[in-house]
Amino acid sequence: MINSRNINDLQPYVKYLAQKLIDKAEEQGLKVLITSTLRDKEYQAYLYAQGRTRAGQIVTNLKTPTAHGSGLAFDICQNIKGKEWDIDFFNKVGKIGVTLGLEWGGNWKIFVDRPHFQYVQGLTNTQIRAGMLPKFPKIPTGGGGAMKIEKSWQQETGEEAIKQLSLKKFINNSEDWLAKDLEKETVPLWLFFEMFNRFLNQ
Repeated sequence: MINSRNINDLQPYVKYLAQKLIDKAEEQGLKVLITSTLRDKEYQAYLYAQGRTRAGQIVTNLKTPTAHGSGLAFDICQNIKGKEWDIDFFNKVGKIGVTLGLEWGGNWKIFVDRPHFQYVQGLTNTQIRAGMLPKFPKIPTGGGGAMKIEKSWQQETGEEAIKQLSLKKFINNSEDWLAKDLEKETVPLWLFFEMFNRFLNQ
């Protein structure tokens, strides 16, 4: 069962926004504590059971993780004992989050979720479950306005898997690949060099 509170488990741009939210809130005297980032199916099912088949108040309408399962969402509370769930605190931090480009659960009409922030850019839960991710802007760095974008482990793993699958298909069916690519498609640059090297070394 996974219920991470580590912002390093978020997609890099969402991690950047989470830290900006913490910093901007602190400037206004608001103490933000991250309570949840990445979740697995088991923990989401555990949350869904709360208020239904086990004691407690209902906290989610989702049986399986979507934004939380893809590193696109995080939850917060106020880092003051006894005032963790203060509505005024959430309303103030919610406004900050919206100005940063985050979607705030406090603005939802059907199921208000004030502790929740996400960056999905219009993707539906079904699309996120299918593995789709929003387009992420480049992340500003402190070096005189220089910009960089960091890939998450999910993106790197997925891209490597696609490369290996493409290479395997090429090795097993090189003539079909060449005919197909030359007639209809552009050969990916990395595959072109791999093909070239293999022909040279034959």
